[in-house]
Amino acid sequence: MSPWTSRVLAISLLGAVSFAAVGGAVWGYGALDRAQTEAIAETASQLERLARVNARRPALEAELAQLRTRRGLPRVVFEEASVELASAALQTRTKRLAEQSGCEIASTQVLGTRDEKSFQRFGLQVRMAGDVSALQRLLRLLAAERPLVIVESIAITAKADGAGTADPRYTVVPLNWTINIHAYRRPA
Repeated sequence: MSPWTSRVLAISLLGAVSFAAVGGAVWGYGALDRAQTEAIAETASQLERLARVNARRPALEAELAQLRTRRGLPRVVFEEASVELASAALQTRTKRLAEQSGCEIASTQVLGTRDEKSFQRFGLQVRMAGDVSALQRLLRLLAAERPLVIVESIAITAKADGAGTADPRYTVVPLNWTINIHAYRRPA
């Protein structure tokens, strides 16, 4: 091979390598440009969504302020300063409702407390006696009262003595029941 042919071959090889390097850089720049264009479009879409949400913000803040200042809203949770005071309030209310419904309380036991998210759950186990209509009245009264009280379980048994009314068609069966109720309070 002559020196001139070697030079032409070396220059051709250098040109091919240079062309490949420039072509790769241009191709990479095009891919980078496409990725940046997609990222810009996604960012623009997110900005439009945020602008729509931000446009609703004054109306939502006004509605929130109105809810915070509204009086007479039903309380959902007990607001007593401690779980012990809340349990005592629940026990007093349960006794009052039992008397209103015609039930007799045999015993009351305070159940343990536990934290659930941002609330404290507390409860009572109450043993009572009465008839079916007294139990129905009690459950209706518990459901209507605020703060909310949740009946977790109820176990009903007929009294052992089986006393009833004189007319066997309308026998009132005395019942015993154990009811587990719980409520919530927001810790201070």
